Amino acid sequence: MGVVTGIVLASSVIFERDKRVELITPDIGRITLIGKGAAASVRRFGGRVEPTTVIEATVRKSGALWPMSDSVVVEAFPRIRENFNRISVAMYFINLVRKMTVDYQPHPDLYALLLLGLRQLGAQLPNLAQIRQEFEAQLMMLEGLADDQYHSLQFTQRFAEYTGSLVVPPALI
Repeated sequence: MGVVTGIVLASSVIFERDKRVELITPDIGRITLIGKGAAASVRRFGGRVEPTTVIEATVRKSGALWPMSDSVVVEAFPRIRENFNRISVAMYFINLVRKMTVDYQPHPDLYALLLLGLRQLGAQLPNLAQIRQEFEAQLMMLEGLADDQYHSLQFTQRFAEYTGSLVVPPALI
């Protein structure tokens, strides 16, 4: 048994009672956990394994899906969940990170960027458009895709060329 700390990227119910939880951690990278009975156990998991939440999970490292026996919230961002635009931008960040990473490839700088982005979105009065553009620019610099001619309007094109995935920034309402 061990403890891993990470940001929940995705969570879904499988096999009626279990949950598949995808995390990004600073030292292991993207990993997938399986919470036995997590869909039915409010005491052990509740809403703790939802996207954008930073958790500590007690896991057993084995195979592709690591069994998770418990989780504790390290940091939550309740303000993100209060506003549709904040949720949209947060899920956009998570989508970018998921498309940019592969399992078991540590990327501590990307983890730190996502955590910073979530903290900024959870602030009192965030400028969502500015936070989004800064996140995209930092992501391009981390991956070595920003050069002297880079402009924020080129983000979707460069991202698509690099990952093979088309992304559309959220429309703020």
